[in-house]
Amino acid sequence: MQLKTLKDLFDHDPYGMILTNNKLIAEKELRQEAIKWAIYKSGSNLYEDKEVVKWIKVFFNITEEDLKND
Repeated sequence: MQLKTLKDLFDHDPYGMILTNNKLIAEKELRQEAIKWAIYKSGSNLYEDKEVVKWIKVFFNITEEDLKND
């Protein structure tokens, strides 16, 4: 299974949960952590950080509005 977005990961679970390291994680919780990380790294001048932030925005479907509201 190739994952392109967060939706691909949670498509198979009607409850919006995944099991990782013996802990259930909700889709909303994972997305919120991604938003926090993107905000934290968006101030970086490193090329690698900027590229990872771009990937996170696409994968987690994060908008500029999401980054402002957190």
